[in-house]
Amino acid sequence: MSRFFAVLFAVLLGSAAARAEWPIPTADGTIWQYVLTREGEDRPGTLTRQVFGPKDPAQQNALRIETAVNGAIHSTEFLKNEGKTILATAFRNADGETQTFDPPSIFTERKMTAYSPSPIFGLSAVLARSKRW
Repeated sequence: MSRFFAVLFAVLLGSAAARAEWPIPTADGTIWQYVLTREGEDRPGTLTRQVFGPKDPAQQNALRIETAVNGAIHSTEFLKNEGKTILATAFRNADGETQTFDPPSIFTERKMTAYSPSPIFGLSAVLARSKRW
């Protein structure tokens, strides 16, 4: 009987951990860089996204992603993982003005795996999902 409860506990613990997985790399300091082209500009720029993981282990479901264009901070997105749903809880623009979403805006709500295509985590996705903009 105790073996049954040990197996049940392991299964429940494993499923709880699986629900909190992020569909993107979330290690603190992870960086993505893209070539940025804009109409009217002669040379392409650089768009950089950097992940800032939570300092508190109890908040592993929260994430901050900072976007910089040509080295200057453009925006910061605050995301929260609720199982199969990623929520945008706030957005900070380059001027430091923060908009909190209450209720949070649904960022994506499909099950993602390491091999499934995923949306680019960026401003356009937040704008498309949010009716407040």
